[in-house]
Order: sequence, then structure tokens, then C-alpha cells
Amino acid sequence: MDYEKSIGKRVHKGWSGKTFKSGQHINTVKGIIDHPELHIPAYTFEDDNSYVECRRCHEVEPYFECLTEGLSELCDIISDREKQSKVIMFYRFIMMMGELSFNEVFKMYFMEKEEFDHAWYDFHKSMRQTDFYDMGENSGHADMLFWNFIHLTDVPYKLMKTFTEKIKVGIISEFDDDEMVDGTGWNKFGLFRALRNERATAKD
Repeated sequence: MDYEKSIGKRVHKGWSGKTFKSGQHINTVKGIIDHPELHIPAYTFEDDNSYVECRRCHEVEPYFECLTEGLSELCDIISDREKQSKVIMFYRFIMMMGELSFNEVFKMYFMEKEEFDHAWYDFHKSMRQTDFYDMGENSGHADMLFWNFIHLTDVPYKLMKTFTEKIKVGIISEFDDDEMVDGTGWNKFGLFRALRNERATAKD
């Protein structure tokens, strides 16, 4: 396996859920060394001075990062206050879920199912059956956000459907403001257009 491709990438320890020496669940790969005891490839990190066997680390999927960046930019260009508030609520809910949790859920419900509406239904059902008590001090906030999210699903549905379609055909990039203005950025990615069809308009 070509572990060198992971240099500069963000990784986590998979299903173990263990943190790195930095105390974080996600570290950025700095380089590769020969593990002093096991003599197999091991990653070193930008975040601390530890090393971990490469085979124990998994690259962080881009779903959370792309969607939250897109939603954040979308909030800035929507002038319809009602739709903007729904986008903000959706953004806050995803942020509350956290990167690794959202990536796992998105992959399971949306990437591994062919029919989006079935995936959306199963996602909804699973969230309704979640009490969020395992989120500590955020439990009450997450529970309240989700029930608000249930009642705001026209916007989250359109955004998640568009995002899933674009991810599946391989459109995953970061866009700057100039690209967005000339129509090649998040507008092309589809998040803005998904709501523009509902008469949402960009600010002048």
C-alpha cells in the first residue's frame, strides 16, 4: 500500500474511537517512519510527536468538510431570511454531530444506498430513535436541534439530495469567492441552485 499518498492528509483511528497523543480524534500526517518496535510503516504527525502504525489509521472522508463549508458560504449569499435560518439550523445540527460521526452516518445512509428518498427516510428514522444522551453536555442542544430540523426538512432535504448526487459523481472541491461569483464554485456544486429554484436570491 502506498502510504506516502496520505502525507498531508487528516486521519483517525477508525472504529476504536481512540484519540491521538494530541488529545484529538483527528491528526494530520507529517511523514512516514519505520516503527521502532514493529518495523512496519508508521505515521508521524503535525499535531504531536507520536507515531502510529499506518495500518491503524484511516483517512478522514471529505463529506463533513465539504458540506459544512458549502453551507457556511450558502448562508452568506441567500437573501431569503426563512431559507437562510433553515440552512443555519441544518449547519448547526451537522456541526453538533461532529466530523467523524457525520461522515460515518453519511457513508452508511447515503453513499451505500442507491435511492436517495429511501436513504433520507432511514436517516430520519435513525435520528428520531436517537436520544443524544451520549453527547454529554451537548445532549439537550442536539436533541432540540434535531426536532427543529425535523420540521425544517424541505431545505435540508434539497441540500442533502444535491450534495449526495454531486459527491457520487466525484465533484469534491474547495471553492473561493471568485469562483462562486463566476458560477464555477458552490453555485456549480449545486447547493445554491438547489434553493434558487425556490426563489432564493443572492445578495447584491
